[in-house]
Amino acid sequence: MMEFDCTICGKKHDVFTRITLPELNVLIGMNEQEFETRVQVFKDKFYFVNTKQVFFKADLKIQIKTLEQYIRFEVWVKINPIDFIKMAEKLDGIDSSINGVLAFNIPFYKDTKGTNLNIRFKLNEKSIKNPSIAGVESDNPLGVDFRDGISEKKVVEWMKILHHFPSENIFN
Repeated sequence: MMEFDCTICGKKHDVFTRITLPELNVLIGMNEQEFETRVQVFKDKFYFVNTKQVFFKADLKIQIKTLEQYIRFEVWVKINPIDFIKMAEKLDGIDSSINGVLAFNIPFYKDTKGTNLNIRFKLNEKSIKNPSIAGVESDNPLGVDFRDGISEKKVVEWMKILHHFPSENIFN
């Protein structure tokens, strides 16, 4: 576990290397009953909402430039259900990929909802692992950081916010 010396309080704090978003029903503003009525869940991972959209979690890794470590965001991705079905029909135990978009803004990056992504699925005989983001459109700060990595200084600034101002809206 990485730590940093905090300039706000003078203590050492952990660096969180995995940041997760709230569950889908919270993000799309559905109560439990509405969620059960409008959402079909496939393989405990893929959420078909009104049969018009497919949502699932994927791992977006951003490398810390000077280290062999990453900050991992567990993000919600949205894809077209027809594209998802076509991809699923082609699966035969190999890796596969599909294009989609970020379904919601992610912490520390403004206006990332709708950012184009390429999502990679690694499959094995027993399970479907969490998909990973293989590419991010590069004309925004998230895409640049995905491609180039981030500095330790940026990581420390993020961690100060998470440790000292957790109620701040880090999604904007």
